[in-house]
Amino acid sequence: MKRARSLNANTDENSQRVPSDLKKTNYLRMKNFLIILTSTLLLSGISKQCEAQRDYRNGYIITLQQDTIRGLILHTGVANISKECVFKKNAQDNSVKYKPFDITGFRFDEGKYYISKELPLRSGAKSFFAEYLIKGKSNIYYCCDEDDHYFIEIENGKIYELTEPEKIFGDENTGSYYAPKLYTNKLKVLMKDCNNIDKEIDNTILTHASLIKLSKKYHEGVCDSEKCIIFERKLKQRKYNYGFDASTSLSKLHFGKYVESQFSTVVSAGGHISISPVLFSDEKLSLQLDLIIQKHSNYTLINKSKENPVRVIYKNIDYYINSDRVVQYSPTYFLVKKLNVNMNILAVKLPLSFNYTFLISRLRPYLGIGFSNMLIFNQNKDFIYTETYDKYKKSIPTFLIGGIGNGGIKYRIKNNKDILFGFSYERLFNTEINQIQRVSNEQIYFKIGYNF
Repeated sequence: MKRARSLNANTDENSQRVPSDLKKTNYLRMKNFLIILTSTLLLSGISKQCEAQRDYRNGYIITLQQDTIRGLILHTGVANISKECVFKKNAQDNSVKYKPFDITGFRFDEGKYYISKELPLRSGAKSFFAEYLIKGKSNIYYCCDEDDHYFIEIENGKIYELTEPEKIFGDENTGSYYAPKLYTNKLKVLMKDCNNIDKEIDNTILTHASLIKLSKKYHEGVCDSEKCIIFERKLKQRKYNYGFDASTSLSKLHFGKYVESQFSTVVSAGGHISISPVLFSDEKLSLQLDLIIQKHSNYTLINKSKENPVRVIYKNIDYYINSDRVVQYSPTYFLVKKLNVNMNILAVKLPLSFNYTFLISRLRPYLGIGFSNMLIFNQNKDFIYTETYDKYKKSIPTFLIGGIGNGGIKYRIKNNKDILFGFSYERLFNTEINQIQRVSNEQIYFKIGYNF
């Protein structure tokens, strides 16, 4: 029997000790650095002044003298925009707030149109900037205070509210709420001069699209001399943007419950395509698909457990990674505290994420979240983690899947092209339920790129 003997300091670099306190300190430093970097990236794009954070869009106001003044109008929620218009002639000017009847109205270039209107609420008449949905033989208006309100105006100039308050039917303690469709009776009376419209009214609900459709049909049924005007938001054309980027990342591998690597540096390169708008014609929301090629090399493996040495094979030598001892039992049998391994991984990733961009002049912070994956084309066959190798015939399964979070800043230069500085956090894993056979990879990216 061969006697176990202690390894001296020169035996192998794999036997060098890494104090646990130092590892924790390095991890905390890296975590704090990421938090500081994230905050800096986001705050640098919005710290100029509070006004610059807000969503101003091209449009114009109409004065009481019917003059048109072009500029930027603050786009806010429906409740706020029904009460005031915030306007400035250009990005550098101070904003001016207008209440209903301070101006005749205002309109965004994308289509939405608001006019000063006194509307008959059930609690009494009140002034709003009413959204003008359609102009014709029947005008439809919309406004919001605490609730949504829809109104119709027939040619006689009288305005009727279509929205009805909720009423309780049944038991008061467990009763269900039901919004009665009394507005259909109003519409049938107001539109009685149009034949064959009752069925359309019965199918109408209180939404922008449904009321515009009904009003348009009514106009076409009673007037053939002029067309109605629909003030809908114009849907923006879908745009496809391409780009490329390069990144360096801190990567960490996890094998089962006990073995993990220290963070290692990985270099990546690739390209991406983004599509916007994705939903609701909002150009701030985009869908992005990346193609990333990565090369992983040296990792240092350690054992998180203080009790269970874990066996791995590297270059035909058995290593039992533990937390407190360094022993050589034979030329092919070592007990070590850490093990340096060249993983030699070549991988391709295809992350798919939704990104939200804050449109602040040229400096545009963005945040995103999505799904990611890793397809491994090559790995070092001299490294064997026995638990996964016995099942997959590979130490790292070919396919990993998980989630990704993005953030950063795009700087617009000219011709709608951007330079981007960003970061991502990604966590990928195989779909193994058995924790001993589960392999995962987490990465923190820091990247620079260019958008065409």
